[in-house]
This record gives sequence, structure tokens and C-alpha cells, in this order.
Amino acid sequence: MTKKITIQFNEIEGKQKNTIKKLIEKPYDQLTQDNLLDIRTILDSHRDLTWRDDEQYQMINNLLNKVLDSQLYRPMDQRTFIEFVIDIIYDWVNEHLEYDGPTFETIQV
Repeated sequence: MTKKITIQFNEIEGKQKNTIKKLIEKPYDQLTQDNLLDIRTILDSHRDLTWRDDEQYQMINNLLNKVLDSQLYRPMDQRTFIEFVIDIIYDWVNEHLEYDGPTFETIQV
């Protein structure tokens, strides 16, 4: 027989409740990386972290710690292609522009 593990959460109150309702009502395809980070933060802050001397519970809890750790959270790049290209060009110009000399030099043809 399979042993069941219960993960408990603390009650959600006030402003957090309104934030959660807005996130739940938002269409799935309109969720941003910031929304996903907010969801992660809410889940992590409301999780009951009471110690239990149960190996299975500790294993599941450890996995949840890794999934909900904001330092491990790497949002996907949501820039458009144009924004991506402009960012690359901007970085190149910023690295190669010589601020001590003239910005434009005449070209000898």
C-alpha cells in the first residue's frame, strides 16, 4: 500500500488573497514571468515548515525547497526578437565605442 504524504499550508489572508484571485483569473497564456515568480513566492511563504521526523516527508519537502527557491528561479527570456537584437547591438556599441575620441570619423574613399 502507498503511504500518503500531506503538505500543509498556512491560511491566506488580506492583500495576498486578492493577489491570488487576480493570478487565478488571469488567462494561462497571459501569465508573465513576474506572475510566476509571485506564485512561487506566495506558495513558499504560506507553506507549513513544521519539522516532521518522516523520511518521505523530508524528501518531498526538500524537493519543494529546491523548486520554490528564488535563487534557483531562472525566468525565461520574454523579449521579442527585435528587443533581443537591439539589446545585442546596444551591448556591442557600448563595449566598442571609444568615449575619449571623436564619435564619428571621416571615411577615406
